[in-house]
Amino acid sequence: MHDPHQVGQKELAGLDLATLVWSSGSVIAAITTPTGEIRDVNATLRQLAGRDPRGENVATFIAEGQGDAFAAWLLELDSRWLTRIWGALPRSDGLARDFQFSACRRADGMLVLIGEAVATDDLASALLDVNSDLVEEHRRLEKEKERLDREGYQDALTGIANRRAFDARLAGEVELADAVRPFALVMLDVDHFKDFNDRFGHPAGDAVLRWLGSLLQAAARRGDLVARYGGEEFVAILPGADVLEAARWADRLRSAMRDAPAEGVDVAVTISAGVAAWALGDRGADVIARADKALYSAKRSGRDRVVAEGVPPSPPPQGAPDLPRPIWDASSIGIAIIEGLVVRRVNPALIRLLGHAPDDEPAGSLVAPDQAPAFEEFVRSAGVEWTRATFGVGAGARDVSLDHVAWVRRRGGTVELLLEPAAAERGVVEEALLELLNDLVEVQRELQRRATDLERALAGSATARRRIAHLERRLAALAQETNPR
Repeated sequence: MHDPHQVGQKELAGLDLATLVWSSGSVIAAITTPTGEIRDVNATLRQLAGRDPRGENVATFIAEGQGDAFAAWLLELDSRWLTRIWGALPRSDGLARDFQFSACRRADGMLVLIGEAVATDDLASALLDVNSDLVEEHRRLEKEKERLDREGYQDALTGIANRRAFDARLAGEVELADAVRPFALVMLDVDHFKDFNDRFGHPAGDAVLRWLGSLLQAAARRGDLVARYGGEEFVAILPGADVLEAARWADRLRSAMRDAPAEGVDVAVTISAGVAAWALGDRGADVIARADKALYSAKRSGRDRVVAEGVPPSPPPQGAPDLPRPIWDASSIGIAIIEGLVVRRVNPALIRLLGHAPDDEPAGSLVAPDQAPAFEEFVRSAGVEWTRATFGVGAGARDVSLDHVAWVRRRGGTVELLLEPAAAERGVVEEALLELLNDLVEVQRELQRRATDLERALAGSATARRRIAHLERRLAALAQETNPR
């Protein structure tokens, strides 16, 4: 049995979770440019902002005084997930909510941000923390800017990813394929491109390459990478696709290129493509070599066609969740891996919600007893796409149940289950948390006033200094006592 508290990075690097993240009422999500300009957000962020924030800079939603440090943090991001607490999206009373943001930089340079409101004890702790590293943040920002200036990941002509970005992504996909999911690789080449350049000139050739780049961008699914490999050769990584799916994808692109000439070009230009799928034990170079061999076969057999190399993809291991770390670690989303209506693995949030680890228990034990049969039927009927329903979920020793939205989907022989509080329950909890937080702030202010008065009264003697030191220790203890759990 797996330890529910430990999940490997390979297991957590994700497939597309758009349905979950974009529909969740517990997390906010945004896609931004490298400089923080918002390109897309989920409904929860739009609701909290009170408007559609696309086109705005994400730093405008950060609490006053933290904007510069937040901008520096964004520029520090790379392909790894980084996590940090920031004040954001102030309420009507002016108090900023504290969110734990997890963020990373995609291979194409775009930023992915997922934020979750931290629990009350984290909020209180954050109120007592003093941000003392602004200067260091700015220094790191300057160093990161210099690095990004040296290492561009975008092709200047077409605007899509370049060879450097492709190499980095391919290495990551090979590592991920060993643990979670396969992928397919498509290599494309413009037919008779040298002859085209000689006949129509290099400006027309550049127009064709830009047009193919735009078609690739339009055809790319969420999570795909399309890149210019060099010259008139392009490449696409299609995570989760097998060789036949990738071949169909490439053929649709081939048809679009043939049927719609580039702007300013009066003749049709065709492309050829070779497709290969990752096989168990493959290195990145192995997949490239097979895709390139298939491309050569397409060229040799007449061009304007797609040839797929017939290596079937290896299936991912059963029971390995493909959820990225910000989702698995979220404190408000419970996650379980269910096999044959028996709970096999859970995340820490679900253990806290239930008050115990439900490993090897029936799936029906996760919900209120009177709803167990309906819940097990809901799990049994799960398909490959996310579906949702609402159930009452037990809350540990309090012997009560709160309505939760349950999401399920089937992955091979297992079912992935995600539970998040329903909107009505979240509203009650958030109202109670805000009341506790306001009480804590008032207590801390009163303690500070008393400390100031005593310091003035006792200053000037060795006895006074000893009493002040004692008072400071007492203040720390009182602050901990008043910190709501």
